[in-house]
Order: sequence, then C-alpha cells, then structure tokens
Amino acid sequence: MLPALVGDDGVIRGPAGDGRVGAVGRDDIADVAVTVMLNDEHDGYTYDVTGPETITLHQVAAELSRITGHSITYHAETIEEAYASCASYGSPEWK
Repeated sequence: MLPALVGDDGVIRGPAGDGRVGAVGRDDIADVAVTVMLNDEHDGYTYDVTGPETITLHQVAAELSRITGHSITYHAETIEEAYASCASYGSPEWK
C-alpha cells in the first residue's frame, strides 16, 4: 500500500508530519487472517498485527527510492494543503 502513496511527481504527500506507521505486508495480513479463520483456537481473541518497527513517511520515501532507483520524497502537508489535495480528487470533506 505504501508505494501507492507516491504521486506521479515522485512525492508522497500527507499531513503525517513525523508520525510513524507500523506497516505490514498484504501477504502477511492474509496469512494471519487465514490462520485465524481456519482454527477455532483463536475464537474470542483479538490480535494487533503491526510491522516489526515503526517508520516515518520520510523513511518510507527513502526506502522506496532505494528499491526503485527513482527519487521519491515526502512532503508533510499542512492541514489546509491536505484538504485541498483531497478535494482535488472528489474526496468528501473531513474534519
């Protein structure tokens, strides 16, 4: 999901500042979901499924740059910029 955040201009935009995300790969989530659904021993339990470490969107951009060989950066939007960028693709207003 994180590569999908990169715009055509090679910039990840969002109002996350220096916030961190414990991203998890889709395949890993699928493996957990299948295991939980196929085994009754998990009934009644709640699991927090997060990545092995938390990373900033600056770190995400740096890692995606390394992997793809393209320059990718993160622009920490202001709240006003975030409203404007969401409005540009028809997203409903949020507060």
